[in-house]
Amino acid sequence: GRSLVTPATWRAVRVDAIAPAAWRNGGGTTREIARWAGARLSLADIDRAGPFSAFAGLRRWIAVLHGRVGLRFAGSTIGLDAGSDPFAFDGADAPHADPGPVGGCRVLNLMLAPERAPGGGLRRVELRAGDVLDAGGACADYVCRGTLIAGEARVAAGDALVGDARVAAGGAHAGDDTVAAGGV
Repeated sequence: GRSLVTPATWRAVRVDAIAPAAWRNGGGTTREIARWAGARLSLADIDRAGPFSAFAGLRRWIAVLHGRVGLRFAGSTIGLDAGSDPFAFDGADAPHADPGPVGGCRVLNLMLAPERAPGGGLRRVELRAGDVLDAGGACADYVCRGTLIAGEARVAAGDALVGDARVAAGGAHAGDDTVAAGGV
């Protein structure tokens, strides 16, 4: 069965306190929220159209948090916005991303090595005040709206709750109506 973690396994990450790293193509920036063996969760701001970097050998998910983005692959195009489910694709693909005429969008980005990918992924959950977050093995949750609480860690919109990747995560609850996206 799945075990619940103790509150000591969770920590709050203030995302705006993470220095953004500019993309090589100049089209945006990334803030790395967490990194574990074979996994990385980051927040990216896409400022203008351009190609994503290729990450061969990794599975990749993105969830749009604000704005919208079109992803053009070799044979197809997909449009995503804040209401879309997280989208998965092969990290070797380097789709052309276009945030559209308004420009600028913010996405949550998860990359997993093959050994982590079968049970991992990115998902979006909506909670009511007092609901317990069934993390389902997730190790990080970015709070889109509302508040998540785990022990002493209280995380508001725009920040993340990060757990130890070696344990099955759980034990967080919503302080109010909350929307969170997380993964691994």
